[in-house]
Amino acid sequence: MHAELLAKKPQVEPLFAEAERKNKLLRQTAGGGIEQMNELLTEWDRFEVLMESHRLMIKERVEVMKADAESRINAFNQQLEKFAARWHQLKPQDVSLEGDHEVCINAMASLTERRAEFDEILASMEKLKSDCRHFGVDVPEFSIAEELQKDITKFEKMWSLYDQFHTGLLEMTKEDWISFRGHTYQLDDFLASWMDRLRDGLNGEHTTVTVRLQKEVDKYQQLLPMMKYVKGEVLSADHWHELFRMLSMPRGTTLERLTFGDILGAADEILSNVDGLKELYSRAQGEVSIREALRELELWGAGAVFSLTPYSDSKSVDINIIKDWKDLVNQVGDNQSLLQSLKDSPYYQGFVDKASLWETKLADLDEYLYHLNQIQRKWVYLEPIFGRGALPREHSRFKRVDDEFRSIMSDVNHDNRVLSLGNRTGLRQCLTTLLDQLGRCQKALNEFLEEKRAIFPRFYFIGDDDLLEILGQATNPVVIQTHLKKLFAGIHSVQFDQDCSHIMAMKSLEGEVVLLKEPITISTDVEVWLGHLAEQMKWTLQELLVQCLNDGRKEGGNGINPNNYPSQILCLAEQILFTERCEQAIKSCILSEFLIELDSQLEAYTNAERYSAASNAEDTDSHVLELKLKSLILDTIHFIDVVHTLIDATVTVSSVGEWLWQKQLRFYMRDGKCILKMVDAEFNYTYEYQGNAAKLVHTPLTDKCYLTLTQGMHMGLGGNPYGPAGTGKTESVKALGGLFGRQVLVFNCDEGIDVKSMGRIFIGLVKCGAWGCFDEFNRLEEAVLSAVSMQIQTIQASIKNQAATTELLDKQIDLDPNAGIFITMNPAGKGYGGRQKLPDNLKQLFRPVAMSRPDNEQIAEVILFSEGFKKAKDLGKKFVALFSLSMELLSPQQHYDWGLRALKTVLKGCGSLLQAERANSDNQKVSPETEMKIAVQALRLNTHSKLTFSDSKRFDALIHDVFPDVAFQDVEHPDLEQALRDACKEANLLVIESQISKALELMEQLRQRMGVVIVGPSGSGKSTLWKILRSALTKLGQCVKQYVMNPKAMPRTQLLGHIDIDTREWTDGVLTYSARQVVKEPTSVQSWIICDGDIDPEWIESLNSVLDDNRLLTMPSGERIQFGPNVNFIFESHDLSCASPATISRMGMIFLSDEETDIKALINSWLKSVSQTTSGSSSEHLEAWMEDYFYKALDWVISTDDFVVETTLVGVALNGLSHLVHITNKSQFACALIKGLGGNLGEQSRLNFAKAVFQWTHETPPDQRRLLDTYYNQNTGRLSSYQLEVPDNIGVDRLSSGSLPVVLTTDVQRSLDMFTPWLHPSNKHPFVLVGPEGCGKELLLRYGFDQLRSTQVAVVHCSAQTNSTHLLQKLSQTCIVLSTNTGRVYRPKDCERLVLYLKDLNLPKPDKWGTSQIIAFLQQVLTYNGFYDANLEWVGLEGVQIVASMNPGSMLGRHSLSTRFTSVVRICSIGYSDR
Repeated sequence: MHAELLAKKPQVEPLFAEAERKNKLLRQTAGGGIEQMNELLTEWDRFEVLMESHRLMIKERVEVMKADAESRINAFNQQLEKFAARWHQLKPQDVSLEGDHEVCINAMASLTERRAEFDEILASMEKLKSDCRHFGVDVPEFSIAEELQKDITKFEKMWSLYDQFHTGLLEMTKEDWISFRGHTYQLDDFLASWMDRLRDGLNGEHTTVTVRLQKEVDKYQQLLPMMKYVKGEVLSADHWHELFRMLSMPRGTTLERLTFGDILGAADEILSNVDGLKELYSRAQGEVSIREALRELELWGAGAVFSLTPYSDSKSVDINIIKDWKDLVNQVGDNQSLLQSLKDSPYYQGFVDKASLWETKLADLDEYLYHLNQIQRKWVYLEPIFGRGALPREHSRFKRVDDEFRSIMSDVNHDNRVLSLGNRTGLRQCLTTLLDQLGRCQKALNEFLEEKRAIFPRFYFIGDDDLLEILGQATNPVVIQTHLKKLFAGIHSVQFDQDCSHIMAMKSLEGEVVLLKEPITISTDVEVWLGHLAEQMKWTLQELLVQCLNDGRKEGGNGINPNNYPSQILCLAEQILFTERCEQAIKSCILSEFLIELDSQLEAYTNAERYSAASNAEDTDSHVLELKLKSLILDTIHFIDVVHTLIDATVTVSSVGEWLWQKQLRFYMRDGKCILKMVDAEFNYTYEYQGNAAKLVHTPLTDKCYLTLTQGMHMGLGGNPYGPAGTGKTESVKALGGLFGRQVLVFNCDEGIDVKSMGRIFIGLVKCGAWGCFDEFNRLEEAVLSAVSMQIQTIQASIKNQAATTELLDKQIDLDPNAGIFITMNPAGKGYGGRQKLPDNLKQLFRPVAMSRPDNEQIAEVILFSEGFKKAKDLGKKFVALFSLSMELLSPQQHYDWGLRALKTVLKGCGSLLQAERANSDNQKVSPETEMKIAVQALRLNTHSKLTFSDSKRFDALIHDVFPDVAFQDVEHPDLEQALRDACKEANLLVIESQISKALELMEQLRQRMGVVIVGPSGSGKSTLWKILRSALTKLGQCVKQYVMNPKAMPRTQLLGHIDIDTREWTDGVLTYSARQVVKEPTSVQSWIICDGDIDPEWIESLNSVLDDNRLLTMPSGERIQFGPNVNFIFESHDLSCASPATISRMGMIFLSDEETDIKALINSWLKSVSQTTSGSSSEHLEAWMEDYFYKALDWVISTDDFVVETTLVGVALNGLSHLVHITNKSQFACALIKGLGGNLGEQSRLNFAKAVFQWTHETPPDQRRLLDTYYNQNTGRLSSYQLEVPDNIGVDRLSSGSLPVVLTTDVQRSLDMFTPWLHPSNKHPFVLVGPEGCGKELLLRYGFDQLRSTQVAVVHCSAQTNSTHLLQKLSQTCIVLSTNTGRVYRPKDCERLVLYLKDLNLPKPDKWGTSQIIAFLQQVLTYNGFYDANLEWVGLEGVQIVASMNPGSMLGRHSLSTRFTSVVRICSIGYSDR
């Protein structure tokens, strides 16, 4: 303060002087100044004195203090030296290296204390320094303090690292081990961060602490991989105790209280006990899988139940029986395998008690289920039979079985758990007994059926089920009617008396009624009264023959009244009378007069009033009369030919012993019985009723055939007519059998028939005295052929030696000497697939007769004559000439047949047209011009449908040449035509005239032939054709039922059925099952069995006897199904290259070609459907763009023909259309066109195509060098180019997660845009993604699938052996089966949509006919949305999309796909992406 006063005094004194001056002036002017001034001055002086005295006092004190400060500095220096000495001695130097964690913690605590102490010293040092400055003393330098500061800070820094490390570790060590063991990666991250810190953060300086820390980090890093052995997820309580002991943990440690700190604390023990821990871990691991397996078994045992289904027994009592056996048995089998696999574990011993208990349980269960399944199957089969009271002597045995079975089922019903089955006492013994007893019942039943067959041998030719039905309902007239036609060739039904207890008459299919001489009483012994019926049939015909002959002789040769006798007897009587009269004429040498007599007889027959009621379809009698007259005309023409032959001989025949007469088939009556002679062979007529079977025209070839066969039989051999298809081999054998009055049974042989089947058929034949005609005999397998030859040899020897019995299948069989065995066949090779050459030992048992060139001209003439044509001779010649010219001049197509079958169809067509003409003209005489017109009409009607586009023009030209001046006129069906048009409109189809005419052709072919093939490329409208015809017929009131199948989508046995080798039990196939359904329908219902799939000899030739005039399906079981005229088989195929002439000649053909496919109509139909979903203006634009650019683009693509996958015209068009939905402007249209039509083109062609499209549409792509990368940007409304898009979430974790991220390169975006529209719910299409190996097909598809909502993907990896069964397994795993009102349906499990993804679709190996079963199956699924399951039931498929990928080309092991398949799927081809 004193200093301040001294400083301010010079400023204050002038102020006083100035104030005094102003005061003086104030006194002078105002007379009085300010009095206080004097006081102030006095005060100021006093203050100065005071301050001076204070200064002197302070000065004294300061001197004292200066002396004091120096002594403080000395004291402080001493204190500092002391602290420094202690610091240097005690600072924590080597602790960090040697000491444990406890020592380090103490060191850090002491470091903190030293720092606090030093901070105090520093504070007093600062105070000392400020005092020195204050008293003006020199400020001393404390160098020791600075050194200490540096040293302590350095140590602090060092130890703070240790502190941070341990604080971080401490956080983790507090966590309990159970929750932390799943997050050990936290420790990993912590150590990794410290590794980096220690490596990078210390600028290369290493201190004892960093070394210490490095050691700790290294130790823990070593520990990390060992952690998994102490995680202990798999450890049981015992294992934990062992672990604690190993890690020397304190007593009382428990898993609940165990922390991560405890584990880290035991790090050294863990590292030193690695091997022990590993052993403990693997032991626990092994034991846990065993424990899991056993737990799984326990769960299964608790939850497995039988699924039951109600079954109504023979007395209509409901009982629940078990279904889904297969799943159950599989589950038990899987569990047994599981237990078996546990035994391989080295740790199994600990669980042996529990496991063996389960093993016993499952083994028992397996046995019980196996037995119970067999018992149930047999019970279901036998119960209806025994329940109806069949086999009374076995009834008590079955009753016991029945009671026991019902009791077991009742137990199962009360407790349906599978394991409860084993709790029933004495079950094993009970099941074994049941099975044995049921076996005995079955055996008794089989013996019973065999007994019945022995009594009435015709039962050999019907199945067990049919036989049981007949036996069980012996007096039910409805059942009798359905089965009679299977037992008698000519009897279609019978007439009963009022109370249905007697059969009064038999009736043929055509309606001919033959009254029996004595009524047959119907009794429960069905075999007995059926036997009586057979005898009565023969007896009646025999009596009628005698009467008829008497009438014939009585009326002086003017013929017999045809209305009074059945057709068969009329013809037979005529034959006998002809033989008598001809022999008289030969002896009397009046053959010429006899000829005139025959001519007048023929004239009488042809002019008979047979068409009087043709217009009235109800009048069956007139129809029967017409058939009788046709037969009589055919016979009379033959008689005239015979007489001509006798007259025209170089030496006129004058004795009945001459060859020309001896070689004729002659009929005589001897002792009231008819016998036949041919040369020196003589046979009895057997009076089997033949109905109104159509007759064969007698030609030199049939005479030669008959002569060979009769001579063969005379020598005790069989006959073997062989030759190409359609030459009348089987028909000749049947016709000869008909002339002999035999029952002729045709059997269609195929590889499904084995030796036992043949043996049973032979037994039936020799007992019945029937003829067996084995058609396509050389389609049997070679081994079967050899064995069969032994059986035939035995039969022939017995017949020749006139033995009463013969031995077959180790049994003595009664032998009827009238039996005969004939075989007919096409030559092996030469376009006839699947046939063998006959072994020599078999050849010599049959007299061969070559039938290669039928006398077509004569046949045509005679048939036309019998149909009522007067100009028959001319017309016949013209027809044959036209067919020969067609064969030579038209293109040689695989599906053309100009043989006898085709000719016969035309001739039959002529007959029906002539009848219609006569009916329309009120039975007026038909002029020769009209006959010609009808002939041309029939020719064009039956031939045009099979001709190619160009051939149909040539054929019309040929007709003009052969029939000049005949105008063409089509057959008109105005009602059907209108109905077809309506059907098209209803189905939202455009009416195309060519399609309407094809549908009419199909209708005609179905009328004429049993089987019709619709052949043409995919998309040519094959299915549409029969579908619109069916709905048109339905509109006209005709009920048409359809049964659709793809024969190649399933194994042959599933299609055609098979015999179980062990039990000889027959199991139906899809086709045979459909056939049974069809036969049950009344004749008013039309049934179509539609086989939509590739045709090959393996399966279609098994239908040969169905498709020819026999209309008969024969099965390896010996069973036969005879179809009526209300059944047709329709075959759909794109290719007949594998079909043999045997198949082609039997079929009606409807040929559709690409040339006739109207693409415009297809597109207009598509536009029509699109316009219903889009607004008016955009659909108009779309129409205009389609017109301007689509057809041009389609033509460009088709003409370039650079397809990656071969497909059809319609396939290409549909690919194009699939991208054109929701198009709003032209730029978008151009891009969609390139994607759609260009999707299946090679890379270069696609580029050229894009150029062309942009040129046509005048659209300018943004980047001319990358045309294919152009797309339509919805947001900007203009064309853009794809740009690379990298997803944000790519990181290391994403790469290690297993699924690779998709980087949207321009190529990837382009590829995705090509197929993702087909995955869109509103535009779903099945498609195939094609691209080279490794181009990312699966990656792209997966990416596409991931974008879909509620969708599951089921992957099938195809290999050469993949077939439809694998797909069915996959579908059954991923779908659930629901029963709907339309049948059963597969729908995806747990999601709305299932994508069935097939990898490498072109790997499955096709069969030898080039069809891949899996492709056929997929085609069926795509076309008909379903398939047949193992129970032959049609199962629909909903919510499933088929997607496939494959490598292009047909490199080794890859096969090209059928074009029928590639045209129903969309195709997208991609290449390698730019890297």
